[in-house]
Amino acid sequence: RPGDVLTVLAGSATAEPVTIGKALGPEVRWLAAQDAPPFQSFVSPGLTPSYAIASASRGADGCYPSYLFDFLRNRASRIEACLTAAPNARTPVVPSTDSPRLAALLGPPAGDPSGGISSRVIVFDATREQPLIVELPEAASGLVALSGGSFAALLGGVPQRTLLVDGRTGEVREAPPAASGIAAIRLPSPASADLPHVLAVVGLPQQYFAALLADDPDRPTRARLVILDREGQAQASRDFPDGWAPLVAPSRPQPGQTGQLQLARRVVAYLDGVKQVLYVLSRRRDDSRQGMIVFSLDDREPTVSGFPDGWFTASCVSNFPLFTLELARKLVLPGAGAPEHEIRSPCPATGFVLVDLETRRIEAVPLPGQGQFDVSATSGDVNDFIYGVNTDPSRRNIADTLFVLDGVTGSVFRMDLPPGAPGFTGLTPVHSLNAILALAVQRTAGDAGFVYFDLDNSEARLMPAPEGFAQVSLIGVFEATRKLVARGIKSGGAGSQYLVYDLSTGEVTVPSHPEAVAWVGNVVRAAGQVTQQPGQGQTPPGQPTLPGQGQPSPQQPVPPGQGQPSAGQPTQPSQGQLSPGQPTQSGQTGAAQPASGDIPTQLATTAVLQQSSRLANAISAVAYDASGRQAGVMLLRVP
Repeated sequence: RPGDVLTVLAGSATAEPVTIGKALGPEVRWLAAQDAPPFQSFVSPGLTPSYAIASASRGADGCYPSYLFDFLRNRASRIEACLTAAPNARTPVVPSTDSPRLAALLGPPAGDPSGGISSRVIVFDATREQPLIVELPEAASGLVALSGGSFAALLGGVPQRTLLVDGRTGEVREAPPAASGIAAIRLPSPASADLPHVLAVVGLPQQYFAALLADDPDRPTRARLVILDREGQAQASRDFPDGWAPLVAPSRPQPGQTGQLQLARRVVAYLDGVKQVLYVLSRRRDDSRQGMIVFSLDDREPTVSGFPDGWFTASCVSNFPLFTLELARKLVLPGAGAPEHEIRSPCPATGFVLVDLETRRIEAVPLPGQGQFDVSATSGDVNDFIYGVNTDPSRRNIADTLFVLDGVTGSVFRMDLPPGAPGFTGLTPVHSLNAILALAVQRTAGDAGFVYFDLDNSEARLMPAPEGFAQVSLIGVFEATRKLVARGIKSGGAGSQYLVYDLSTGEVTVPSHPEAVAWVGNVVRAAGQVTQQPGQGQTPPGQPTLPGQGQPSPQQPVPPGQGQPSAGQPTQPSQGQLSPGQPTQSGQTGAAQPASGDIPTQLATTAVLQQSSRLANAISAVAYDASGRQAGVMLLRVP
């Protein structure tokens, strides 16, 4: 239909989504479900938000009572089959991100997760009338979505094995052995008696690796680069130039992490695959100077590319930010006027240090005037723009200035806020538009609407909350039509509604809700306005929690909705560097904690039950009536 989104793939590259024609305006569809149990999860495939499964809490029989909502067939129906998962799982449903499929283990469960709980899988497909039942040769403990609409069944036992389930045909086959890689390296220890500490391991071409060895894990004075084969055998080694050693970020112990894994994130070691050289951020032993030690992968001795006089890395954070400029072929580090050896918050930077990968020349670009940005706060990159904010701890980490480095021209500019927005928080990069979105702050995040930072034109404009709305939170940005969708909380706690902002004009549209709907996604009440169901000692799902039931203190504001961007600093490991990662669950987004502001009434919230898809320009969500009772599911098609 006009307005449907088309995504073009060429090999492994994906183009930005575009639409076929133009929709006339927002479209809202509705499926009632008044008799359904209170839902605790809501899941839809990435390509098909018009097809979703909502599930209640796991029952004593191990089954999750679930309903299927199919807007294309205009049908809401109870799923008679028993969908199951591990006891602590919030939902039994696993969504595919690039197909119209959902999958779950078919119960009732038999056994425990360590040995497998079900040998059957059920696959729901929006293009099919009936689900597909797949028999496994043995019990699986869980499912994982794979690309192309297939799924992996995780078998119990040690070591864990995997079966591949074709989501279209139901064919089951053994997963091929894992490709040899980092895990196959045996490092009995490349370290020597005089250099016992391994600071980092970096992948090299042809399955070789480079290990950085040092005499001290925190303040090394001597170091060596050792080239290893995949068996961990040393093939070559080169000492650092006399008087130089790797720069290691200050230590901040992390629970559950070994010292070696943490160290791998505290050292900048970047492999330039084009020139086949390795850059290691280093310092003079007396801290008089910093620079990059450049190791060639042949037998040449390492060279020193020093920072300009008076410039150092802003090293008062536990993990060095390192940005790469693809077009300009440069590395970027936050720069400061003095070396640091301890973690500070804020950690101020007064400019950027740029490393040219073609010439190995290093230059420093100061911020305008006396500007500083906080390395420990939000910073990041949008294409070849690098940004940072001037977060001030006296203002509870609310910024009022954005500093931006244009990587193509090598110049820095500042972007001040437009009138009506004293501060901002929660930055969200929009790469396809060369822009950044932020929540505008009067007293709390989102109460003044949004700030749109146009990096191409060095302009910032305010997109205020419409009249009658007290606060907004970001749900998603739909690049295909340049729309922003927010969830607005109405003044006086009268309900919530989706708001559609046009990023080109700043105009906002408020789509009408079905008559039965007052709240979308969840219910938000001011503390003290909450009522309980008669005879129940706890708040039912779909209604707000009571004071003292897990909600923050009155001094800590609560965000009005899920999908709001986090203000946390992103980590950017060096290319080829081994560093621990944290897996995330598909289809789940954490709500950010606003960094400042006192709100007049404490808000109590339940889990947000909504899904948005930029690949379909649509949002689906569980909806509630004015009394906070679950009423059904709503679908918003964004024009």
